[in-house]
Amino acid sequence: MPPSQFALSFVEEGWRAARTLSIVLVRELQFDVTHYVKGHVDSTVLQMITPYPYLRIIAVRRNWFKMVRLVVLVWGLLRRHWRLVIVDNAKTYRLVKRFANLWGIAVIEARERHQQLLYHINGKALDVPTLVQGLRADMYHANSAFL
Repeated sequence: MPPSQFALSFVEEGWRAARTLSIVLVRELQFDVTHYVKGHVDSTVLQMITPYPYLRIIAVRRNWFKMVRLVVLVWGLLRRHWRLVIVDNAKTYRLVKRFANLWGIAVIEARERHQQLLYHINGKALDVPTLVQGLRADMYHANSAFL
Protein backbone atom coordinates (compact mmCIF):
# COMPACT_ATOMS: atom_id res chain seq x y z
CA MET A 1 0.00 0.00 0.00
CA PRO A 2 1.51 3.37 -0.97
CA PRO A 3 2.05 5.88 1.82
CA SER A 4 -0.62 8.46 2.51
CA GLN A 5 1.54 10.75 4.64
CA PHE A 6 4.73 12.56 3.78
CA ALA A 7 7.64 13.72 5.89
CA LEU A 8 10.41 16.10 4.96
CA SER A 9 13.86 16.01 6.54
CA PHE A 10 16.66 18.56 6.41
CA VAL A 11 19.95 16.92 7.41
CA GLU A 12 22.77 19.36 8.11
CA GLU A 13 24.72 18.10 11.11
CA GLY A 14 24.37 14.35 11.50
CA TRP A 15 22.64 11.31 10.07
CA ARG A 16 21.91 8.88 12.82
CA ALA A 17 18.91 10.51 14.55
CA ALA A 18 17.11 11.45 11.31
CA ARG A 19 17.85 8.07 9.73
CA THR A 20 16.59 6.12 12.73
CA LEU A 21 13.37 8.09 12.94
CA SER A 22 12.70 7.97 9.19
CA ILE A 23 13.10 4.20 9.03
CA VAL A 24 10.57 3.84 11.86
CA LEU A 25 8.18 6.25 10.10
CA VAL A 26 8.41 4.24 6.86
CA ARG A 27 8.06 0.82 8.50
CA GLU A 28 5.45 1.47 11.16
CA LEU A 29 3.41 4.45 9.95
CA GLN A 30 3.72 4.07 6.16
CA PHE A 31 5.25 7.52 5.68
CA ASP A 32 7.07 8.63 2.54
CA VAL A 33 10.23 10.39 3.77
CA THR A 34 12.48 12.65 1.72
CA HIS A 35 15.83 13.75 3.16
CA TYR A 36 17.51 16.86 1.80
CA VAL A 37 21.14 16.58 2.83
CA LYS A 38 23.58 19.45 2.98
CA GLY A 39 26.69 18.42 1.07
CA HIS A 40 27.90 15.11 -0.34
CA VAL A 41 26.27 11.85 0.73
CA ASP A 42 28.73 9.02 1.27
CA SER A 43 28.00 5.77 -0.58
CA THR A 44 27.96 3.76 2.69
CA VAL A 45 25.13 5.96 3.98
CA LEU A 46 23.23 5.49 0.74
CA GLN A 47 23.63 1.70 1.03
CA MET A 48 22.16 1.78 4.55
CA ILE A 49 19.13 3.85 3.56
CA THR A 50 18.20 2.95 0.00
CA PRO A 51 16.94 -0.60 0.69
CA TYR A 52 13.84 0.97 2.23
CA PRO A 53 11.02 1.86 -0.12
CA TYR A 54 9.55 5.35 0.21
CA LEU A 55 12.79 6.73 1.63
CA ARG A 56 14.68 9.15 -0.58
CA ILE A 57 17.92 11.07 -0.16
CA ILE A 58 18.66 14.19 -2.16
CA ALA A 59 22.12 15.69 -1.73
CA VAL A 60 22.28 19.45 -2.14
CA ARG A 61 25.44 21.49 -2.61
CA ARG A 62 26.31 23.47 0.49
CA ASN A 63 26.06 26.84 -1.24
CA TRP A 64 22.56 25.99 -2.60
CA PHE A 65 21.15 24.39 0.55
CA LYS A 66 19.48 27.47 2.11
CA MET A 67 17.65 28.34 -1.09
CA VAL A 68 16.58 24.74 -1.78
CA ARG A 69 15.43 24.34 1.82
CA LEU A 70 13.16 27.37 1.60
CA VAL A 71 11.73 26.50 -1.83
CA VAL A 72 11.01 22.86 -0.91
CA LEU A 73 9.45 23.82 2.40
CA VAL A 74 7.15 26.52 1.01
CA TRP A 75 6.21 24.48 -2.06
CA GLY A 76 5.27 21.46 0.05
CA LEU A 77 3.36 23.51 2.61
CA LEU A 78 1.37 25.35 -0.04
CA ARG A 79 0.38 22.00 -1.52
CA ARG A 80 -0.36 20.67 2.00
CA HIS A 81 2.07 17.90 1.19
CA TRP A 82 4.09 17.52 4.42
CA ARG A 83 2.66 16.01 7.60
CA LEU A 84 5.85 16.56 9.55
CA VAL A 85 9.32 18.02 9.11
CA ILE A 86 12.48 16.63 10.72
CA VAL A 87 15.42 19.00 11.32
CA ASP A 88 18.76 18.77 13.12
CA ASN A 89 19.87 22.40 13.15
CA ALA A 90 18.67 25.20 15.45
CA LYS A 91 18.45 27.85 12.69
CA THR A 92 16.54 25.51 10.41
CA TYR A 93 14.25 24.59 13.30
CA ARG A 94 13.33 28.25 13.87
CA LEU A 95 12.70 28.82 10.16
CA VAL A 96 10.59 25.69 9.71
CA LYS A 97 8.67 26.31 12.94
CA ARG A 98 7.53 29.73 11.67
CA PHE A 99 6.02 28.18 8.55
CA ALA A 100 4.76 25.06 10.30
CA ASN A 101 2.74 27.05 12.83
CA LEU A 102 0.73 28.57 9.99
CA TRP A 103 -0.18 25.18 8.51
CA GLY A 104 -0.36 22.94 11.60
CA ILE A 105 2.64 20.82 10.62
CA ALA A 106 4.68 18.96 13.25
CA VAL A 107 8.37 19.86 13.51
CA ILE A 108 10.67 17.30 15.08
CA GLU A 109 14.17 18.26 16.12
CA ALA A 110 16.35 15.15 15.83
CA ARG A 111 19.88 15.23 17.25
CA GLU A 112 22.59 12.93 18.48
CA ARG A 113 24.57 13.83 21.59
CA HIS A 114 27.04 11.57 23.33
CA GLN A 115 25.82 8.48 21.42
CA GLN A 116 22.23 9.20 22.51
CA LEU A 117 19.44 10.03 20.06
CA LEU A 118 17.33 13.00 21.12
CA TYR A 119 13.95 13.99 19.67
CA HIS A 120 12.02 17.13 20.58
CA ILE A 121 8.56 18.14 19.43
CA ASN A 122 7.05 21.40 20.64
CA GLY A 123 9.77 21.66 23.28
CA LYS A 124 9.06 18.19 24.73
CA ALA A 125 11.76 15.53 24.72
CA LEU A 126 10.44 12.18 23.47
CA ASP A 127 11.87 8.79 22.66
CA VAL A 128 11.04 7.09 19.34
CA PRO A 129 8.32 4.72 20.67
CA THR A 130 6.48 7.59 22.38
CA LEU A 131 6.81 9.75 19.29
CA VAL A 132 5.47 6.99 17.04
CA GLN A 133 2.62 6.25 19.44
CA GLY A 134 1.60 9.91 19.46
CA LEU A 135 1.79 10.17 15.67
CA ARG A 136 -0.18 6.95 15.26
CA ALA A 137 -2.93 8.21 17.57
CA ASP A 138 -3.12 11.54 15.73
CA MET A 139 -2.70 10.38 12.14
CA TYR A 140 -6.10 11.62 11.10
CA HIS A 141 -6.17 14.87 13.07
CA ALA A 142 -4.19 17.65 11.36
CA ASN A 143 -4.29 20.07 14.32
CA SER A 144 -3.87 17.69 17.20
CA ALA A 145 -2.80 18.35 20.77
CA PHE A 146 0.21 16.07 20.31
CA LEU A 147 1.54 17.94 17.30
